Amino acid sequence: MKKSRFLLAGLAAILSLLWGWTARAQGILPDATAEPGVVRFILFYSETCPHCHEVMENYLPTVYEKYGDRVEYQYVNIHNNVEGYKIMLGLERSLGVPEPDQGGVPALVIGDQVLIGGADIPARLEGLIDQYLAQGGVDYPSLENLPTVVVPTPAPSVQVLVFLDQADPSFQELSIFLVTISQQYGSGFQPYAVDIGNSEALQSLARIHEALGAAPPAAGTPEVLIDRRLLVGLDQIKAELPGLVNDYLARGGVALPNLDALVAGTAVPAASPTPAPEASGQAIYMA
Repeated sequence: MKKSRFLLAGLAAILSLLWGWTARAQGILPDATAEPGVVRFILFYSETCPHCHEVMENYLPTVYEKYGDRVEYQYVNIHNNVEGYKIMLGLERSLGVPEPDQGGVPALVIGDQVLIGGADIPARLEGLIDQYLAQGGVDYPSLENLPTVVVPTPAPSVQVLVFLDQADPSFQELSIFLVTISQQYGSGFQPYAVDIGNSEALQSLARIHEALGAAPPAAGTPEVLIDRRLLVGLDQIKAELPGLVNDYLARGGVALPNLDALVAGTAVPAASPTPAPEASGQAIYMA
């Protein structure tokens, strides 16, 4: 089990979701009648979870291509969706998932089985589909009579994007500084690193500069985006980031910005991450 805190790789998924990535469905479940020869399952995910996007974008499409109309599915985003999160926990509890494993995403419910994590889903899903097809198919799990779930009120947290170049001389000092802040604030500070050594990240950063009217700094200069505020260079980051974290925590925290909204000049709401089984309210991402 991994808690995403300071991610130094694999953030293409983060960028894609921040630029308006959408899933197939946002509802909980459609009205559906079981059909023979069809296997149905639900995938619970968080839009800020890299492991979820790896499964959704790279693995599950191969499953849909393999099985065609013999498989039907629904995706439920639990990010800032308390009802969806409670349904996920209720299903996990009713199906006997051990308490320490509950609440992690991605979580896929198929028949009476719950697959949790970016490794478990690819390892087991197709075998279960074959098993249920041999039995004549299986419908979506019933949401009736689920156990009552009480979701704790999440503590405020501050999520930031950290644009950095691991080849830049400031990288080591910046990393130590961010780790120090993470130790100070715990789950109240959640940095997500984006390596500007790749072209996609550079293009995203260029759009942010344009939207905020900021001049691009020298190549490799680290930058931190917190809400609509861009801190440029190690000196400014070290001087201003701790105070900004304190300010935003006092106001209830702030989530990762939606970059489409940022460029369009629309409001970016302050919000805490998805509630999870801990008091911190930080989602658990399962590898």
